[in-house]
Amino acid sequence: MTRCFVASFLPEDVGVELEKFAMRPLTGVRWLAPSKYHVTFQFFGEIDHTEIERQQHIVAAAAAEHFPIDCVVRTVTGFPHHNAARVVVALVESEGELERVAARFSAQTFTAHVTLGRCRGRVALPEYATVDLAVRLPNAGLYRSETLPAGARYTMLDPKLDPDRGELSDATAP
Repeated sequence: MTRCFVASFLPEDVGVELEKFAMRPLTGVRWLAPSKYHVTFQFFGEIDHTEIERQQHIVAAAAAEHFPIDCVVRTVTGFPHHNAARVVVALVESEGELERVAARFSAQTFTAHVTLGRCRGRVALPEYATVDLAVRLPNAGLYRSETLPAGARYTMLDPKLDPDRGELSDATAP
């Protein structure tokens, strides 16, 4: 079983620029490194080899049909609400394109966002920070998520390799 999710990672230069809006002086927030910034389309949790293969085909079809996607990071706020945030996020707009990709994996309501930090408990955030940062998301992939003492490690699963044997592509998201 492998812990997996479908995502599109932001280009590194965009992540560095977005980090400037992360409200760093806040206490009670564990900030992510800009290299980890991504839009998650679906988190699966633990899935087996058969489901990984099935999802890889869906991801490949979605990538071929929808990517690259031009979008705009509009504001920084908190989920579920900025006055009682558990997560600090940057909201992303794409004229519905990101939502169409997410619909391939789940019928649940999807709010396009990039997680910037996780709160210890609930944190009251200041007013929304306006970002208006243009982003081109080049592709999407199926990623393995490993929780390590130093933080999460995300590795793209290569559809040409056997995920049960742990063979991964060189496309490791830092």
